[in-house]
Amino acid sequence: MVTGLTALEGEEFAVGLSFAGEQRSYVQEVALSLQARGVKVFYDSFHEDALWGCDLIDTLNDLYSERMQRVVVFVSKEYVEKPFTNVERRAALSKAITLRTKYVLPVRFDNTALPGMPTSTGYLLASEKTPEQLAVAICKQLGMSQTLKSNQVAPPWSTPAQGTISFCHVDHDGRYMIGKDEWTFEIYVYGAHTNCIQFLNDPPSIRGVALADHVAQIGELGDASSLVFSSRSRIAYEGQSVVLVNTNGFYAAIKVVDVMAKYGGDKEDIVTLDYVILKEGGSDFSKMTSQAPQD
Repeated sequence: MVTGLTALEGEEFAVGLSFAGEQRSYVQEVALSLQARGVKVFYDSFHEDALWGCDLIDTLNDLYSERMQRVVVFVSKEYVEKPFTNVERRAALSKAITLRTKYVLPVRFDNTALPGMPTSTGYLLASEKTPEQLAVAICKQLGMSQTLKSNQVAPPWSTPAQGTISFCHVDHDGRYMIGKDEWTFEIYVYGAHTNCIQFLNDPPSIRGVALADHVAQIGELGDASSLVFSSRSRIAYEGQSVVLVNTNGFYAAIKVVDVMAKYGGDKEDIVTLDYVILKEGGSDFSKMTSQAPQD
């Protein structure tokens, strides 16, 4: 049996993010915002392929103690209870003692004490910082540029597995995030007219996009895996739906409710969409009523 197999050997990171899964939605937005600013960030989901099959204890200990300029620890009740976050915490605090410098940057989700961290250490509160604001604060600590081109700012995000969203389709380059964790999708729309809009599969999280123009309601879709996902873009009219499949194999159906476009004479550039994500897996939307609509 092979032991001691570590991942990402020789890689250096400007910052590592250490967190519990319960706080992933917030941390993921921080990671994406840092990545958009050109910060080399260690966020586990960015390196799933490299971590697969490796000794995670050895890997995490090596990463958090040797190959980061800073570590941001997201403190919560769940964080101190999990085995792998304890590995990350101990490695980071051990390095901080050796360096005698500001290596660990704690962010609180609650009042849980972080074992090994002096009680006099200054914290930031997640409740007082948006993910975008925290990314800016991290960049300051790294001595890196805090500015972004306006179109690179993280897009709006709806985390529930189903809902209705309305957004300006000419802002954020037509991007909008839905879902969370492995069932996250980045919607990317373009070229809206008065009653239709184009969906593209360009985002890194999206494997394919298909048109489902044969049904009136998402629940009538049935098995979406039989749809054609071979084109880069699909145009959907009001009342029609598209289906996205992400790189983790999850499916999301999106129905175009309303499209307003100044190009077509409307006063605003707003698109309204209904969406459903099959967060439990599978591709059959006729079974979607069995899943709760909350996070």
